[in-house]
Amino acid sequence: MPYIKTYENEKFIFRNQAMKDLWDKELTGQLSDGMWENSWRGRHSEDWSYWGSLKTEVGNITKVITDRPWHFRCFTGYNSKILLDCVGDRMLKIVRETEPNATMTTVRKYNIEIAKAVREVKA
Repeated sequence: MPYIKTYENEKFIFRNQAMKDLWDKELTGQLSDGMWENSWRGRHSEDWSYWGSLKTEVGNITKVITDRPWHFRCFTGYNSKILLDCVGDRMLKIVRETEPNATMTTVRKYNIEIAKAVREVKA
């Protein structure tokens, strides 16, 4: 159950199904994992629940849509060696569900694009 409410107009749009699946099936779970949750600077936070609660859809650009004044932090180290060593194979399997010829390079590229969209909304 999310702690931070999302609103009707808030959503995370991905430019392809593989990136949406990667976010929905793996990355949102990693955000709430103790290792990543404890990586926040400052006080312990439940801000990850906002990100995990966002509606997701496929569109023509990877972008977070929100009108709220931004303050929810989100760990964006999706390409960290530690994370990829732990769950990289799972990430690749998820991406291959819609892109059978994908490689870990594809996963890294998608992780970078997703992280960029998260960081841009916080600017």
